[in-house]
Amino acid sequence: MEKKEFNKNLDGLINDSLREPPDFDFPEDFTDKLVKKLEKQLAWQELLTELGLKTGLVLLALIVMGICLIFPAKTDPAPLVQWVAGHRAIVCGSIGIGLFTFVFDQLVLKYMFKRSRQQF
Repeated sequence: MEKKEFNKNLDGLINDSLREPPDFDFPEDFTDKLVKKLEKQLAWQELLTELGLKTGLVLLALIVMGICLIFPAKTDPAPLVQWVAGHRAIVCGSIGIGLFTFVFDQLVLKYMFKRSRQQF
């Protein structure tokens, strides 16, 4: 019973608000600004979602590769594992450059190209 009464009151409020003009005026470019803000927010959300998905896939592939390289070689380490352990600086540098390139390519460049297309 209370829901019906609440709905009737709500319907009455909506009807009253639609019959009377608002007390304030929106700027002429209100919708343009709102749409631009929403487009920017959706673009960031899309970019970050894609980045997270691709990062997860890369990490999963690296974990599987690490498991395949490390666990079978419990008694006698594989030559590749020994080489990686001996050349940590080269491996870490290569991974760092790869991650930087990946992030720059997947996030920064896409954002810049989307932003440049929206300006025209």
